[in-house]
Amino acid sequence: MLNHIISACLLLKCLSVKFCFGFKTIVIPCCSQLKELTLSNTLPKDGTIVLETSSLACFKFSDSTSDRWPVMSKPGLLRNLRTLDLSSFGITDGDLGKLLPELASLETLHLVNCRRLTMIRISNVQLKKIYLDDCHGLLYVTIDAPSLTKFKYKGDFNPDCIITISSQASCVLSVHTIPCFLDTLGFVKLKQLMTGLRSCNALKFWLSDDYDESERDDIKFDEEELGDVNLGPPRDIRELKLSLYDQNLSRSSMSAFLNGLFWTCRPDIISFQFFLHEPDWMIQLWMSELEDMANCWGHPLKRIESPDANCSNTLESKKVDLQLRLHW
Repeated sequence: MLNHIISACLLLKCLSVKFCFGFKTIVIPCCSQLKELTLSNTLPKDGTIVLETSSLACFKFSDSTSDRWPVMSKPGLLRNLRTLDLSSFGITDGDLGKLLPELASLETLHLVNCRRLTMIRISNVQLKKIYLDDCHGLLYVTIDAPSLTKFKYKGDFNPDCIITISSQASCVLSVHTIPCFLDTLGFVKLKQLMTGLRSCNALKFWLSDDYDESERDDIKFDEEELGDVNLGPPRDIRELKLSLYDQNLSRSSMSAFLNGLFWTCRPDIISFQFFLHEPDWMIQLWMSELEDMANCWGHPLKRIESPDANCSNTLESKKVDLQLRLHW
């Protein structure tokens, strides 16, 4: 019935099928003018999309049970695809490596929770945007895309992950971790991760509260432990965004956390997002630590301004946004 609808509606431009079960093979005939196809949890594990037209410009596929590329097509029929969005999909390094060279017109690549990916190598002159979200197995990402304008990486902080981008694309790193994973070596790995990005505009750091109370003091950063490690000066970035969830951290852990981050990067703006039961008390501690940084020999902060601070009604609200401008 679905194949009959597709073949009968020759002017159909967009087709979205979500959580509809019972399909085995979906055929997009050569007479179709379909531009956008979205399939979410629809095909069985061995299901197939038979593509007979080159009109497709956007393909979005999400299926937590699938671990193979579902599209069957003749060479060249994917040449006009501009957007590829794969979510909760078990595509392998090999399958992705074979697929990407066929996508000569690809401009946007979005991979979300592609659990089996460990290594991504991309060489594409048309590609403009790449988003990698929660692909927890990634260890190596190498991108050679001269037209790339935006790159975003979001996921757990993996100290073994290496990202190398050859273009001057605007890059945003968004990582989340728990305090016990942050030590001197952890900050070294974070700086190495940023070193592979020529232009990093923003670093977003989510410090989770999912840890045992006994580990609350485990954030440590000691420059004497670095020895001969020389990764150069801190990376200049536009903004450092910190999201903090009910952290019962000691003052020494707060100081180590900020020390390690400022050794890694030098932001123009630092934004705090607090999710706290007692925001007033905790905000005062964090602000006090920042003021101490201004007097630290390693961080020549001249002054800290608060041009856009939203701390009103902190007693009534658990969420507080605070933005500070740093003058070095």
